[in-house]
Amino acid sequence: MSCAALNPILTRTLKACLNIVLPVITAIINSSLESGVSPQDIKEGRISLAFKNTSLNQDNFCNYCPITSLAFVSKVLERVLAGQSRNYLVNNNLHTSSQSAYREFHSTGTALLRVHNDILRAIDNKKEVVLVLLDLSAFHTIDHDILIIRIRTQFGLSGIVLSWFKSYL
Repeated sequence: MSCAALNPILTRTLKACLNIVLPVITAIINSSLESGVSPQDIKEGRISLAFKNTSLNQDNFCNYCPITSLAFVSKVLERVLAGQSRNYLVNNNLHTSSQSAYREFHSTGTALLRVHNDILRAIDNKKEVVLVLLDLSAFHTIDHDILIIRIRTQFGLSGIVLSWFKSYL
């Protein structure tokens, strides 16, 4: 599937007539959220491979990073959900103090600084330090049933919202 098939209208054309298409896009997103169903046809993506580093062996598949291109409406829907999810977590104080991902003014840099600081503080206090790193390159292999249970139990989501996440996954 080509990018043109995913996004038959060029982004600059879409932006030029945004006042016309915005109500349609809004209706699609609102319908999805109100019904608890993520539209199947906007979940399709085009996967391409990007070579990680020119010094690596090009014949080794592990030296490539998969890049997924999604349809414009899918990206907008994901951005809306990300914003609503972030607001829900913040308003209900559901982030842990060590949470860095998906938080305003936090990043991988702030996470790294926190780990570095914790290590230095432990060493200053004459404690032993063990650092275990986890490779999340297989993140897509997470069991969706377990994820849904966690979303329901740890974040209190249910009903149409939980149905939407099930449909999306």
